[in-house]
Amino acid sequence: ANTPYQAYGGDLTAGINPQQQAGIGAINQNAGFASPYISEAAGYARQAGAPISAADIARYQDPFTQQVVDATQAQFNNQNQQQQSSLLGNAAAKGALGGDRVGVAQANLAGQQNLAQSPVIAGLYSQGFNQALTAAQRQQQAAGQTASSLGGLGVAGQQAGLAGAGAMLGAGSLEQQTEQQRLNSLYQQFQQQQAFPYQQS
Repeated sequence: ANTPYQAYGGDLTAGINPQQQAGIGAINQNAGFASPYISEAAGYARQAGAPISAADIARYQDPFTQQVVDATQAQFNNQNQQQQSSLLGNAAAKGALGGDRVGVAQANLAGQQNLAQSPVIAGLYSQGFNQALTAAQRQQQAAGQTASSLGGLGVAGQQAGLAGAGAMLGAGSLEQQTEQQRLNSLYQQFQQQQAFPYQQS
């Protein structure tokens, strides 16, 4: 009864070991791995989801379209002048120059000339617009694909990093369990040592 209480001087629980600390550090390091990729992917996704504007189409407009239109218009103007001259020449040959019919004939010819050239000029502008629109649409689709790729890469990288960190943590837990069993065994031996004199008595 007079024997003083003797406390156990060893550790009772296994602490976090270096392997677990490395695993925890790797988890912290990889937890935000996907964030910059996802942020960048969100920007591309917004770009892909935005309506195509006139400015987007204008960016892809062929700079030589106007030169082609001007050259075609110049060719039409040359042909129109030749036809008007031919009309006046025919009227002069028939002695009808200066009459009302010449003005009417000139107006009719000008109307026919406009009917012939307007679809050609409009077609050139339309072709340039359609090509620019197609290029803008392709760029928008590429932005969507880039968004998907970046997001996928970020998430895959984060998952791979966290899986590796989890493996490190698991290996460290195995070490910790082994150490805990060793500490439990030491504590049991201490208890047996304390009880031994009483058992002997």
